[in-house]
Amino acid sequence: MKQFNCEDAAWYRAASLMERIAVMSLEAPSNVELGRRRLQRWRMESPFTDEALFTERLARDGLNPDDFCYLLGQSAPQIPQIWLGELAAAYNNCGVEDITRLLSLQHPNLGLLNAIAPCIRQGMMQLRSGVDSLQNIPINISNIDSILLQGLPEQLLFMLHPTLVLELNVARLQGLLTGDTAEARFSSFVQRLQTVEVRLTLWQEYPVLARLIIEEIQRWVTTSLEFLQRLGDDWEEICRQFQPDNPGKLIKIQRGAGDSHHGGRSVFILEFESGWQLVYKPRSLAVDGHFQELLLWLNQQGTHPPFKTLQILNRGDYGWMEFVKAQKCTVPEEIERFYQRQGGYLALLYVLSATDFHFENLIAVGEHPMLIDLESLFHPRSHEATATVADTLDREMMADSVLRVGLLPQLVWGNTQAAGIDLSGLGGAAGQVTPERVPQLEKTGTDTMRIVRRQVVLAGSQNRPTLNDREVNVQAYTPAITQGFTDVYRTLLQHR
Repeated sequence: MKQFNCEDAAWYRAASLMERIAVMSLEAPSNVELGRRRLQRWRMESPFTDEALFTERLARDGLNPDDFCYLLGQSAPQIPQIWLGELAAAYNNCGVEDITRLLSLQHPNLGLLNAIAPCIRQGMMQLRSGVDSLQNIPINISNIDSILLQGLPEQLLFMLHPTLVLELNVARLQGLLTGDTAEARFSSFVQRLQTVEVRLTLWQEYPVLARLIIEEIQRWVTTSLEFLQRLGDDWEEICRQFQPDNPGKLIKIQRGAGDSHHGGRSVFILEFESGWQLVYKPRSLAVDGHFQELLLWLNQQGTHPPFKTLQILNRGDYGWMEFVKAQKCTVPEEIERFYQRQGGYLALLYVLSATDFHFENLIAVGEHPMLIDLESLFHPRSHEATATVADTLDREMMADSVLRVGLLPQLVWGNTQAAGIDLSGLGGAAGQVTPERVPQLEKTGTDTMRIVRRQVVLAGSQNRPTLNDREVNVQAYTPAITQGFTDVYRTLLQHR
């Protein structure tokens, strides 16, 4: 059996620039021609085609172009890499393992995870070991894997697809697959990924991908244990604050309900046996809490329809938030008040220098638009040194207008073939077609699977109100939006 060798030069290719600089020696041998070729490839990538920007980037790491070229031509030095130890441990403890024995996920390409089955198993073992030391967690420990694994296999497949689709087609052309049908030959490829030799050969050819996979699984373990610890520590306070009616055990987690930050941490939507739901956010909710206080103050001052507030439990570096569920309107007056509130929000967010309030950052709850992501309040303005006078003027006009908030309809991502699409908080209608072609899998589950680029239809979100399950025309409510904006803006002016 092929042996795992941590000193193999192949793994050096996964070392980051900072890791290489840390052990760099200008006295070590370097292949000058190889370094020049690699440097040329770097310089072909934007924005490094710009000499000044490239030099500035190198200077941040204490390098000049000559040193960088010399570094690129060096062979593999001994660089301690934590991820490599994790990969070695997973590899040395693995056998011929079928991913379907680890995961119950229904996915046409699930078998491709055979390539990293030992890494997934190792991560699951580390998670279970960490859970053993936790207490007061409202969760059935026997179901811990199925609950916490939700979302991880799909993310790993997303990372693996480009490489494994290529390797699948290479294996087909080389005649390495068996079977009379395209589906059977795909199964043959999946079975090959269970063998130790094929796995090791694959990762030695793609060491950067191996590192990314290991680090993604480690982030999953770390963030999962951190979440469970926080849930256990706060459970009594959560029950006091939100007063759920006998919530029961945690049965489901929806990961990635927002952007990932700070080591892969993202928003979780939790569901309990009773159906009660709660939102976990791995960041301070101090701003969110103060925003609710501001809404309460506005409700006392103005003549506008009152804003609905959210329950929030801020715990410093993280917090818990009331789950918001979309609801329909049943009478036209509710639609009118919905858009009055949207106008009021537009005024408030404009004053708070907010941005990024697109269609995924608010939910229509009957006549109440609910803002569910307040990360972009008090957003600083940036200026590009290389921008033309016309570009600068255009950006400054946008920055000084209510368009900057992102609520008002506006087209983005336009090109010479399409005007663009509307992703605004008031827009974001379903059925829009992306101007650019995006990567999509085709012929999944066969040995001719490939990645193609094509336009996709957007599904929309829950930001637009409906009247008895029917869409309404936002343009018909322009006066309501204007009135809401005027009322709140005047109130803020009076009390500034």
